[in-house]
Amino acid sequence: MGLREFVSLFTTNSFLLLILFFAYWHIQKQLVRGEPQHHNIRSMFILLTGLILVDSAVFFVYSLPATPSLLLIFKILLFCEIISFPAVGFVRYLCVWRTTKPKIARKINIIVISSIMSINVILAALSLVPNWSIYFEFNGLTSVNLGKVHWIFIVLTVIPYVFSLIINFVKWKEAKQRYNPFIILLIYIIPLIGLVFQYSTANYHLFLISMILTFTVVVLDLQYHYAITDFLTGLYNRRNLIKHLSNTMANLKPDEIYAGFMLDINNFKSINDRYGHGFGDQVLIDISSLLLQMVSRGNYVARFGGDEFVVIARIYDEIDIEAIRQKIVKACESYNEVNYKTHTITFSIGVATFKLGDNHTSSRFLELIDQRMYADKKEYKEAQNKRTN
Repeated sequence: MGLREFVSLFTTNSFLLLILFFAYWHIQKQLVRGEPQHHNIRSMFILLTGLILVDSAVFFVYSLPATPSLLLIFKILLFCEIISFPAVGFVRYLCVWRTTKPKIARKINIIVISSIMSINVILAALSLVPNWSIYFEFNGLTSVNLGKVHWIFIVLTVIPYVFSLIINFVKWKEAKQRYNPFIILLIYIIPLIGLVFQYSTANYHLFLISMILTFTVVVLDLQYHYAITDFLTGLYNRRNLIKHLSNTMANLKPDEIYAGFMLDINNFKSINDRYGHGFGDQVLIDISSLLLQMVSRGNYVARFGGDEFVVIARIYDEIDIEAIRQKIVKACESYNEVNYKTHTITFSIGVATFKLGDNHTSSRFLELIDQRMYADKKEYKEAQNKRTN
């Protein structure tokens, strides 16, 4: 490699590093210490930064006059680069695993990841031994060719991306209630495409470029996720609820009817007062999961604020409203059977419907179901007072 080629490569890597730093700077203030998914974002940033720097160093050394000491440095740098590629993939896999929550034990993940990484480290180390053409075949610094079993490195690099895609497809239905699975699909298909084109065109930067691109997509998606979801529960927030209602009302068809349910947890303040706000937060998280499991596919759940939640559901007649209400009651009963020793929950519920021609706005409709919820809460409190008296 001549100086001109190295300058071109160094410029490319500098540009990639600039994109990487800008993407991380854009999100880092929102990353919380101790949050596993946020820790994965930091780990990806560190690994990718190291990869770019090592990659630049590899090609810089390769551009210098060949000496035995430079050959050793070149091999060590190449070794570091080889073991980093699968590591980035597995960090991303852990992001998907934590997001989709498949039934794969943490211990299983540790065993599988450790085994694959160990195999890669051993084969990468053996590749540095003279005349052992495993991943690479060295002829001084003048020629470096792919080794006889370089395909093993490609397979080990691809495995975490394939695992992630499989989990994403298996959990697709549940995933759509919490995040956009198409984004996850994009994040893991782009590196695979980059790897294929890298080895078919001999452009050894395509995979690295694809990883920087997907890191940027991850950051932008995380930023968007925070803008439309409630940080504590992961449900959609009030802003997104208003947008969803506005879009639904603007695109109503003549035969469509929707029902909105405003749910408020009765006596939630007493739970906070007795057990503390940390315990209360966990109750809100549990209730959110309960509501997500209860609603049918295509229906919508949001946290309106405090201990209030909103469900927007497509219905076909008035009987569906009562069916959904009963689902909520039964879900509460199931929850209470498990948690009755510490607390139980019930909801005050306000319900209204909208269809084409009702001329509702999103804000007015939310006010309506909120008023009806408070009317239901008033009845609940009056009933409670009669029991105590």
